[in-house]
Amino acid sequence: MNYIEVEFRLDPLLPAREVLIYELAELEYESFVNTAQGIKAYIQKVGFDEDAFEDLHTLKMGGLNFTYRVREIEQINWNKKWEEEFNPILLGEHCLIRAPFHAPAEDDIMDVIIAPKMSFGTGHHPTTCLMVDQLFQHSLEGKDVLDMGCGTAILAIIAKKRGAQRVWGVDIEDFAYENALENIKLNDTEDIIVSKGGVEQIENESFHVILANINRNALIEDMDAYVRALKQGGRLYLSGFYTTDIDILSHQAIKLGLVFEEKKEREGWALLSFKK
Repeated sequence: MNYIEVEFRLDPLLPAREVLIYELAELEYESFVNTAQGIKAYIQKVGFDEDAFEDLHTLKMGGLNFTYRVREIEQINWNKKWEEEFNPILLGEHCLIRAPFHAPAEDDIMDVIIAPKMSFGTGHHPTTCLMVDQLFQHSLEGKDVLDMGCGTAILAIIAKKRGAQRVWGVDIEDFAYENALENIKLNDTEDIIVSKGGVEQIENESFHVILANINRNALIEDMDAYVRALKQGGRLYLSGFYTTDIDILSHQAIKLGLVFEEKKEREGWALLSFKK
């Protein structure tokens, strides 16, 4: 199966690049490579529809100048491609996120190994960075933690390495489920539970901390299930949405009885923290 490569050039680059990646992922683009002037996005030829660009909100942003180029390419070895493009990232002074072929972190820095494949979560996206920061700001010792929409399981792995007692990752995608299991093994955290599915997986379960880095619509739809699964005094961290969605998500959470704690923003993306 041949692929279509679409190379976008964006001016200004941020936050347009991150928002465009999000929208293209919704159109089933499978992989993205950041460039100095924008991104290269890849989709199977059979799924390519150039007319869909007319409905992309990113390309309608005021003040944005953009061009794009479309070309057909031979089938891509995605493993080889991410090995070429995935650079290690040091998040604050907390931890190093790296691939298996990178040098390990120094002794005083948490070492997290991620083979992302097609799953979301390498530490490079602003929402992942926001979530990781929260995991290092509060003690997780002895706590039960849920990573909803776990992707690569990066947050679940960090929670476990931070001392969480029971960690559970849930994702609806087959490839994310398989990738999460692979990364858990790479990090010697195989006692993390991973389930494939949605919120039905957590019925009759309870957690001290729930992490949900998904998208606005999924968060709104499933928030009542998160609240039911949250222990009294527990914290819910939401991310995966734009700063423009803060009000609607905050209203929903407060309506369900949660207490707002704080919000954080990064490159047009946001994180909200609530307590039960």
